[in-house]
Amino acid sequence: MRKLLYVLVILSVLLTMLVGCGNDTTAPNNDQQTASLQEIVITEPARGILWAPVYLAQTLGFFEEAGISVDFQTISGGDPAAAVFSGDAQFGFRGVEMPLMATEAGQNVKILVSTTQRFPYVLMGQGPDFTTVESLRGQVVAGSTPSGSPTAWVKACLIHYGLDPDKDVDLVMTSSSGLIAAMKTGDVVACNGNNGYTIHTLIENDGVILVDGRDISIFKEMMGSETYEMFIMFATDDYIAENPETVQKVVTAVAKGIQWINGHTTEEIVEALAPLFPDREEQLLIEIESAKEYDQFTVDGRHTESGYQAALKLAKGVGAISSDISAAKIYDESFLEKAWEELEK
Repeated sequence: MRKLLYVLVILSVLLTMLVGCGNDTTAPNNDQQTASLQEIVITEPARGILWAPVYLAQTLGFFEEAGISVDFQTISGGDPAAAVFSGDAQFGFRGVEMPLMATEAGQNVKILVSTTQRFPYVLMGQGPDFTTVESLRGQVVAGSTPSGSPTAWVKACLIHYGLDPDKDVDLVMTSSSGLIAAMKTGDVVACNGNNGYTIHTLIENDGVILVDGRDISIFKEMMGSETYEMFIMFATDDYIAENPETVQKVVTAVAKGIQWINGHTTEEIVEALAPLFPDREEQLLIEIESAKEYDQFTVDGRHTESGYQAALKLAKGVGAISSDISAAKIYDESFLEKAWEELEK
């Protein structure tokens, strides 16, 4: 009896050791899983909801499913493209005008995905004294950065309504986070409203919409197109050529984010984005409702020919570029096409 008990104890110990070994090889802890992911950096000029498909690829786990770990780095007051060009980051967010300017300057860069399909900006004036574009003559007007899409839009509006941005106003560069305060204090009398929450808040503080680029008819009158794929994700030609598998994984994850937005409500999108927008639930709700109302989110990530021609017109009109550039030099949507072929099977 004692011998039998001894054998049973030995078997029990062996069984425990085998189970433990099995756990070590088949269920690595979270640190081990994270270490096995390929790390990439995506730079952004600000945390903005119109890049939502990429953020959702992170919060919904699409990047992780592809074996990718993403570090979003916000470059405040600088150019987020610089880190991509230097190789310190692999992908970047900007407006479509930046790749146009970079290409003309000899930088080899491609737009991989467009995350919006309609123009999102408005030109705002500070009421009650500045309620027309003409009333801005001789005043201080806010842009964003010299190469930023908001600055291009402000200049385009001034030009369209007969003012010279270089002579008739004092155009100063102001961060997005400082716009509302600058308008309230009178440091600037007009600025770009770059999202639903900023527009909403400026209106609550006596702001007035001078030119509503979200209105399809107004934008078409100015730029000749109903579409405008402004918000984009890009990479350099060299990185794309040297890392096609990584690029495909990233683009496919973003396409899943686009697909997810197409099938979900404003409230569901707010909930899914919340981890990357802490303590901004009210702002998220207003911005996403606005984006939905004006049909701003892309449905497939592709650009349109009319939207691209509008981008050329805007960039040339404000002096950002001086020549026509073919879309083939700006876009590489081959990874996007492969992603949709996979997702639509």
